[in-house]
Amino acid sequence: MKLASLSNNTKTEKTVSTFNGLDRRTVPHDGCFADLTNMSSDSYPAFSVRKPRGKVDFGDTEIYGMLSLDVQVGQNIVHDAFVLDVPTRLKAYYADNDGFGEHIIMNTNGFLTQGKKQYVTSGTRLYFFPDKKVVNLMTMAEKLPLEYTKNIPLGAQDGFFYELCAERSDLDGTLNSSGAFTAISCSVYKLTEEGGKGAFYQKLAFNISVRKNDTVELSGFTDAELNGSYNIKNIDIQRSKLIISPIASFTQSAGSFTIARTVPDMDFVVSAGNRLWGCRYGVGAGNVPVNEIYASALGDAYNWHRFEGVSTDSWTASINTPGAFTGAVCFNGNPVFFKENAIIKVYGSYPAEFTVTESKMRGVEIGSSESLATVGDCLYYKSTDGIVRYDGSIPQVIDQCLDSAGFKNAVAGSVGAKYYVSMADRDGERSLYVYDSERKLWSREDDPGIVSFCRSGTKLYMLCQSGDKSTVYAADSDGIAGTPEKENSYEWNFETGDMGYDTPHHKYVSRVVLRLEPEAGAEATVSLSREGGEWVTEYAFTGTGDGIKTVEVRPRRCASFRIKVEGRGKCVLRSLTSVWERCSTVSPRGL
Repeated sequence: MKLASLSNNTKTEKTVSTFNGLDRRTVPHDGCFADLTNMSSDSYPAFSVRKPRGKVDFGDTEIYGMLSLDVQVGQNIVHDAFVLDVPTRLKAYYADNDGFGEHIIMNTNGFLTQGKKQYVTSGTRLYFFPDKKVVNLMTMAEKLPLEYTKNIPLGAQDGFFYELCAERSDLDGTLNSSGAFTAISCSVYKLTEEGGKGAFYQKLAFNISVRKNDTVELSGFTDAELNGSYNIKNIDIQRSKLIISPIASFTQSAGSFTIARTVPDMDFVVSAGNRLWGCRYGVGAGNVPVNEIYASALGDAYNWHRFEGVSTDSWTASINTPGAFTGAVCFNGNPVFFKENAIIKVYGSYPAEFTVTESKMRGVEIGSSESLATVGDCLYYKSTDGIVRYDGSIPQVIDQCLDSAGFKNAVAGSVGAKYYVSMADRDGERSLYVYDSERKLWSREDDPGIVSFCRSGTKLYMLCQSGDKSTVYAADSDGIAGTPEKENSYEWNFETGDMGYDTPHHKYVSRVVLRLEPEAGAEATVSLSREGGEWVTEYAFTGTGDGIKTVEVRPRRCASFRIKVEGRGKCVLRSLTSVWERCSTVSPRGL
């Protein structure tokens, strides 16, 4: 017969005063929590309830996108204005005395699609994809499509006769039979009763969207060998002649003539080195399969097919790694493109020097392109293996403690040393996780329906969607312009892992002591679970605001236990102490 040992008990006291965030692994590290909600590392080494958020009212029920940009308002340049893409409008909001000033940048109806887009900034310009449009936020003199296509039917059309002319000229468009250039124009004549060319009527003007130095595709020439790409050397002052490099002189009045400046269809677009960069996997122009990276001409996002052998040319490269592109970013001044299993970087300052490196590494997971965010000198994003930190060498997984398998569709933002990422679990429920990069710990917050983040100055804003209703929250309500609606009270909780598994002996837990610092009116309950059993409320209190409150719980004898604290109102956890006495390694009947 085997009996429990009757040796003298050894009393042990263990205190934790440094808390290291969330750890969902089977055996959490010391000072970690098996679960928590709305707690943060702001009071480290103590752990505190997160700061209240501020709801910012921009007066719009639906917001497609949110950016922080410099905008000209009157004679002033507003730094870090909120630029909101809302139905039929592009609006800027900026701090003005005690509130937000509003400035309507432009009417987007008929110019932009109404819905979510990809926004890219370069200098004072804001680009919209896949719309392929651009707006200069300072001058507003530039509000144009990046692409241009004009088709001119030739011959008899609607009472007029159209004739295409190619004539030798000087650079300014002056006709000269020995000129070094060719002027392309289209003359319009009145139609005679016989259906032929009558009196001259006018010359067609080319739209303002086509510009000097554009590279365009000319097609429809009777001599098919003349069809191809041409650089526009000049446009005459009446905009009726395109001056191009030498081409045979001729007239044509049959068929149709097309001039086109095109921009590739791209999955992701970023700005780097005074160029726009994009990538595409799938079917491109002419239904041709592509797996390519593109760069616009230097300082000219209108041109993606200019190949004249100079440093300002456009650039294209085919990629060997198969599979869809999953994200793109400018990192350390270079464009970086991602696939799920690869990181593709481009180095160099001009086309002849551009070098592509393809590395088989953890890339961005499909559906998580918006998880890319920079904290300090490192890039963070969601991969198929979890959240990773990338410093330019090898991505390192940093969320092993979250048991993140199954998370997907991540969107992220950053402010200070913190990386905020909203992810959906296997059931589609989203949660907001916060990584403190300085202390290397995670916390979890409730997610009000985050669809994107925007950082303005030292504040991080979250665009949230519920049905057709859009709401903007500041992650921290302190110092927000205007009068944000501040959260008054919200639920929080933290739960320890199993305590008492570090030795084979059974324990008699004489007491558990928590040192908490609640504000006046804060409410909390302390519950205890023995041997993985049900939670039993052991203590409840309301804060008086007069400093540290010591909560002592005396559980019944057990081998292991968990503590859970739930509450409302501001509260700081300073320390957690457990006092227990070691017993036998053999369980007596009934234990």
